[in-house]
Amino acid sequence: AHTVTASAAGYTNYTNSQVIIPDGGTLELQIALSPALAAGQYRFVLTWGEVPTDLDSHLKTPVIEGTAYHIFYNDQGNSTAPPYAILDIDDVTSFGPETTTIYQLKTGEYRYYIYNYSGSPDITTSNAVVQIFNDNGLLHTLQVPTSGIGRYWDICTLNGSNGNIS
Repeated sequence: AHTVTASAAGYTNYTNSQVIIPDGGTLELQIALSPALAAGQYRFVLTWGEVPTDLDSHLKTPVIEGTAYHIFYNDQGNSTAPPYAILDIDDVTSFGPETTTIYQLKTGEYRYYIYNYSGSPDITTSNAVVQIFNDNGLLHTLQVPTSGIGRYWDICTLNGSNGNIS
């Protein structure tokens, strides 16, 4: 495995230490730099390969002012009113990025996952990567499992009270 880094002013540094270059081959790596975040904000950045063409980011929120929200392509959220989270774009033509940002963390549990809207081929062939950021920078880089079945990739839960990710 090799480590790739990238940086730009006003953005969080990108580091991926799980890059595998095929013997005698080359690799094109899609890099998505994330703008710096304010204290208490979180961001999930999804990128993937050419196929399947349509992976979808989903964020389920805790109950906020009486409502539990589901942020995804059909309800992209709001950054300044409940749910205080937003999906920037629904990419349906491969690669991403799809970026979901929580602007105000609320008490309760957030759940973030990926859905293979295309259905075929399997999500395990997508080369998908999810990066999780907060105001301190990159917290986690997760690569899609290469085995298993199903159309969902369960990424994490985020505790809105303390910011713990599991």
